[in-house]
Amino acid sequence: MFDIVNKRGSAAYLETREIDIIKRNISCHLNGFKENLYFGDNLTFHATFTYFENVSNTLNHQIVKLDVISGNNFSYNTNYITNQNATITVFLISGENLQIGINQIIINLQNNSINSNSTYFYELNVNKLPILTVVQHFNKKFQEGSNILVELKFFYNSSDILNPLLNTPISFIIYNNLSLVYEGICITNNSGNLRLVIAYDLLDLKTRINEIIFWFCVNETEVLKRQELGIEFSLLLEEGQILSNSGLMDYIFYLLLSVGGCVLLSVFLILKRRKKSVQVSEYSFEF
Repeated sequence: MFDIVNKRGSAAYLETREIDIIKRNISCHLNGFKENLYFGDNLTFHATFTYFENVSNTLNHQIVKLDVISGNNFSYNTNYITNQNATITVFLISGENLQIGINQIIINLQNNSINSNSTYFYELNVNKLPILTVVQHFNKKFQEGSNILVELKFFYNSSDILNPLLNTPISFIIYNNLSLVYEGICITNNSGNLRLVIAYDLLDLKTRINEIIFWFCVNETEVLKRQELGIEFSLLLEEGQILSNSGLMDYIFYLLLSVGGCVLLSVFLILKRRKKSVQVSEYSFEF
């Protein structure tokens, strides 16, 4: 406040005030941006910068810096210039600019005399590719004692192209009533096909009701997800049809025991007729 006296002797007052001029805050709007991608899919999106939700001509020809951080490394770093619509177009390549996992995308509108230095953070997750499986052949109706044929095809979809899973090891497990009866490794051929001929006796049928599961597993790789597939079916056996090794051996054991009992009885009757006492230990039987 200043006190000023004019020529007429009256006082006049002049007040000064401070005006704080701040730079404008800019908003960033993305069009076409995706938060999730599969490996092999590229990404194109547009970033438009606005002031009070309106495109301002003063945002033309502004420098925009874009960084992509995958893990702890910069996988992409470049500068863009906004066009007449205050927009930049970004194209990112999967596997080159974008890596599997979380990718941080940082967009920075560089500072100038009007606009503030605005930084925008986004996240994009690149997922591993799922493995697809098609059961090409499996017949639940097969004759007792015959082999079982299973044919599968493994492939994955990358950039809308179906690729066969070539020469890949597949874990193969057989369960019978939730008990593990077989475990092994098989390999797909050059077309991604897997053909298995499974012996009937390998099912280890010990009970009348058998819940069978053929379980296939493909371990994950750098770009492919783990895949599991189960084929389930039931086998109902009639009495006397249990064909497992243990059941068959039990049957043979009881059969031989019965035959041996008959032989001993016959010998005992013959010796009794001759009125001769003989120790059973004098006789031996081999089966």
